[in-house]
Amino acid sequence: MVTILRRLCPTLILICLLVNETSAANIRFAVIGDFGIAGPNEQAVATMIDSWHVDFILTAGDNSYGGNPIDQNIGQYYHSYIGNYIGSYGAGADSNCFFPTLGNHDYTDGGGITAHYNYFTLPGNERYYSLVRGSVQFFMINSNSQEPDGIASTSAQALDCSWNLRHTDYPFRVAVMHHAPYSSCTTHGSTPVMQWPFEQWGVDVVIAGHDHTYERIMVDNDHEDDSIPYFVNGLGGRSIYSFPSSGFVPGSAVRYNGNYGAMLVDVTDTTMLLQFYSISGGGTLVDSVTVRARPGCCQGKVGNVNLTGIVDLADLSALISYLTGAGWPLPCPAEANINNSGIIDLSDLTALVSYLTGGGFILPDCP
Repeated sequence: MVTILRRLCPTLILICLLVNETSAANIRFAVIGDFGIAGPNEQAVATMIDSWHVDFILTAGDNSYGGNPIDQNIGQYYHSYIGNYIGSYGAGADSNCFFPTLGNHDYTDGGGITAHYNYFTLPGNERYYSLVRGSVQFFMINSNSQEPDGIASTSAQALDCSWNLRHTDYPFRVAVMHHAPYSSCTTHGSTPVMQWPFEQWGVDVVIAGHDHTYERIMVDNDHEDDSIPYFVNGLGGRSIYSFPSSGFVPGSAVRYNGNYGAMLVDVTDTTMLLQFYSISGGGTLVDSVTVRARPGCCQGKVGNVNLTGIVDLADLSALISYLTGAGWPLPCPAEANINNSGIIDLSDLTALVSYLTGGGFILPDCP
């Protein structure tokens, strides 16, 4: 996997939105949404998730409702996943395994956004951020209108997301947010401002909440007959909303509002299996879909920075252009990580010069 050094000329700054990836490709995680209200519904969902033995948990927002302290609504059930845990319900995690997105209630209820910032230790600006686990890159997006970097597809937040998607080459990319881009629910429905061109940017899966239902919508915005799944996952414990009797959003494939539940996701090098379970009977499968890994752009050996098919001085020029901010777009980051260190920097330039001048460097295989 490759981490890119983002450039703001004339200086280089490290993208602060990526956290360390796990070394193993196989991962298992859960996704919950609209869950944070202490009581038997949230408890049942949390108990089911504990039985799955997941590596980490993502949330689709509305992590804490009402006037309860945030620890009562979250830590009471999920403290063992939270890094730097400051609550009173037991031990936290040695490293953080709980990654929330912000919902509208996280701004307004209880201690509000200040309580959220004080409770969690998250990457970057903590409002939106990226992380990598195994073969998956996650984009945790802030879909709330209070976001100072904006929420439209042309906003600074969206441009940061699209830049990172263009300059990385992970087999799976998942976007998570609160407000659902598409939803058939009668309470909130679709959120047009969040209908970013995710498919065109290279996202494989989009997960949201806000509506307290479960829905899978297959969306083909690039019209290439290769729809990607958008999920509404808002049955984490707060309440349950309704669907209309007809008039569902285009692509709506599965709808469920029979009970509370959560998503379980298993990932290998080549497949991502996404399932939704209700708490009925301790865990009943409602929906299942498999997403296949995108083929890597790097083929054979690294070093073909300009993707012409041969490694020569033109690749050296392209890498220099990228590193100096002269405009090279880096079509395949893995090809430019010459020394396979995981970071594209001047040491890759040195390695490529050594190879081209017969200095002894041997081009490694593509990751």
